[in-house]
Amino acid sequence: RRSRFLDGFINSKRNRRRMSDITYIATPDDGQCGIGTYTGMLKENMENKISVEHIEIPLGSFNPLPYVYKALIAPLSTSIVHVQHEYGLYGPKSLWSWLFFVCLYISTRVTRTPVVTTFHSAWTEETVGPPLIPLKRLYVKLNNRMLNAVTDYSLFLSENCEQEFNNSVDVGRARKIEHGVQQRDTPDKEIARDRFGYSMTDTVVAVPGYVRYEKGTDRVPAIAGVRDDWEFLVGGGQGPDDESELAQEVAEESPDNVTVTGWLDEDDLDRAFAAADAITLPYREVTQSGIFNLAVSHRTPVVGSDVEYFYNLREKYRCVLTGDPERPEHFAAEIQRVIRDDDVRNELLTGMNDYEKAHSADSVVDEHLEVYRDAHADES
Repeated sequence: RRSRFLDGFINSKRNRRRMSDITYIATPDDGQCGIGTYTGMLKENMENKISVEHIEIPLGSFNPLPYVYKALIAPLSTSIVHVQHEYGLYGPKSLWSWLFFVCLYISTRVTRTPVVTTFHSAWTEETVGPPLIPLKRLYVKLNNRMLNAVTDYSLFLSENCEQEFNNSVDVGRARKIEHGVQQRDTPDKEIARDRFGYSMTDTVVAVPGYVRYEKGTDRVPAIAGVRDDWEFLVGGGQGPDDESELAQEVAEESPDNVTVTGWLDEDDLDRAFAAADAITLPYREVTQSGIFNLAVSHRTPVVGSDVEYFYNLREKYRCVLTGDPERPEHFAAEIQRVIRDDDVRNELLTGMNDYEKAHSADSVVDEHLEVYRDAHADES
């Protein structure tokens, strides 16, 4: 039986609540992590409709204490806790997620605060590799079940992300809300190219975003080797997982027509899109892509790998070309079509217009507000 003090605390908190109070838990919006950038976009577009707080967690820290502390304080003065989830944020191999989400479960159940979780990716049995594959698969399944148990309302940024997560656990209340395209000012092309040392006569292919195995950054040297008359701009540093060895490998194995910039701040990232004739995303795994949405915002055509996410975009909106990065000549030929064929380019740009209309920042905000109303009504 609960004490009178605890009942009084909960009732007092419930009386203070307003539906407009949403607390996001995510990495900082400082350009270091796409999850934090996405959260900043949501917060910026949400604040004229409801009040929003952003509680920041570290980016893959080895110290578990900040995760525990943030999980315990998050529900104390809010109507809904909204977690932006990515496995790599919670320490090595998502180890601290067991501390964070267990503490969050306890604190939100005591305070009767619903938890909304946006899953930016989904670990599956196919995610793991040797050694100890059976043990790793068990860990993935248990981790996903734990996440599902804490979450009252699940959000997914793509259909394939939802499908993959459902392979591990039966999700309860869920909804797909795609990433959303935020309006960005595109820098002057000549100034952007000058920033990276290119001239207006160069053909520039950009590979923006973190250097990661899942993003296929190690495939760039072979693709660039097919077209030594093009310039390739690898515009990003290592991601939240330590990919320093991969970044060094890409730099060492790349031909002279590849520039590896290291981490770019927000302004230089915009310049990378403005400088490019085409964006190439040779991903191995992807369930959503903030980089693709930035390309849409800047109207820079994209060639992605032939994975399900890009395939679905191609079929529904005709806003991206796809190819096989394991066949560099074939992939380069698709990039060539984007750069040289005006009909192909114009079709992609029209598709990007259609995609943005369907996934504007305002429409994404409205969909989130519907989820918050449902979650709040369920809790009440």
